[in-house]
Amino acid sequence: MSPRFSGWFLVIRRNCIKVGAGIALLFAVLAVLVIVDPGTYNVYATAGTGAASFTINILGPIAAACGAYEAHRLQCARLLLTVRVRSRAVVVLWQLGPIVVGMFLVFLICTQLVGVLSDLGFYIPDVAVALSALAGLVIYTGIGAILGAVLVPAIAVPAALVGVYLWLAFSPTSELLWLRHLTGVSFDCCVNEFELDGAVLAATVLLAAATVFAACTVVGGRFAPKGLVSAVVAVIAALLVAVQLVDHLGPAPVAPRSTAMVCAGEHPRVCLWPEHAAEIDATVLMATAISYEFKEAGIQLPATASEAIADPETTWPFAVHPLDMSESALRRRLVMGLIPADTCAGVRGLTTPDITLMAWVMLKAGMSREDLDSNPMVDQLVADQLKIIDAMSPTERGDWWRTARSAPQTCVQ
Repeated sequence: MSPRFSGWFLVIRRNCIKVGAGIALLFAVLAVLVIVDPGTYNVYATAGTGAASFTINILGPIAAACGAYEAHRLQCARLLLTVRVRSRAVVVLWQLGPIVVGMFLVFLICTQLVGVLSDLGFYIPDVAVALSALAGLVIYTGIGAILGAVLVPAIAVPAALVGVYLWLAFSPTSELLWLRHLTGVSFDCCVNEFELDGAVLAATVLLAAATVFAACTVVGGRFAPKGLVSAVVAVIAALLVAVQLVDHLGPAPVAPRSTAMVCAGEHPRVCLWPEHAAEIDATVLMATAISYEFKEAGIQLPATASEAIADPETTWPFAVHPLDMSESALRRRLVMGLIPADTCAGVRGLTTPDITLMAWVMLKAGMSREDLDSNPMVDQLVADQLKIIDAMSPTERGDWWRTARSAPQTCVQ
């Protein structure tokens, strides 16, 4: 065994990560068993990795507590004051590194557990989400180490554990949305048409680098005034930049997905995400049949049907689910995608034209007239409107369709 490897093995053997990782794995697995809803990730690795990042709420506090304990051990051993063959920063990183590695391995185990419990199976975790989680673990380990260097362990360890836990628990409830994007937790990421915003990864990595510098300075510097000032300045500067990077984001840390799609067909051209490529033939056949059916009724559908976010005037939006690819389910998802999103939600309620459009589309999606009539939203006025639409000529029906689809974009109270 090489001296470098044997030294690493010795550090791990004496490191508190042995106990910490075991406790973390137990509670993280329990958390996954509680939060995972099997079959909900639509075969999207980013969504599964984002769900697994919920475990950072458990791994982070334990990593911080371990960091506090190991930093205090370094101080007590006075290794940083002896004649050195390594720099103080290397000694600190050598002691804290196993904590980050151990907790990240627990996180990776949880990603696979999420996959086994859902429709993903064993899968390759999303790199951006995983790196953001890793950066979060680095931040919390560094915070714990700083506390362990300045406080006695009886205070530092519980303070690190409870403090980081409270930070992770209350950040998502704050009105300052940027707080939740700096935690390494990407639980709200992502449905198939989104991916983790690169600004989130950049911000967490920047904070992690600043925290590592601060931890090495404080733990290894024995509170030298110049070192303390540089550590504080580095953390504050990194925090200010990180906030600017993520301040534009909403509640979810997402951006439209940039992955190349798998496309086939001509009228319409159907585009699916790579994880749904196996369903392309069935989807093309159904979309072509629906397009022809609507054309016979006087309605010209867009030339492109896609799972990606796009302009509904030029693209027919929809989503498939590989777990349910029956003809009825596929037809329902394709046809229901033709209902435009109501951009006036909260400005006005659904009007009779809105309900009429939805009802007509539901019939085209395969709903029976009896089931539709039993819907409390479908009153006699809507039923009469449906009869009028059925009696229209193809040209008149096409005019009605264009007018009805533009109504949800006209916010008239």
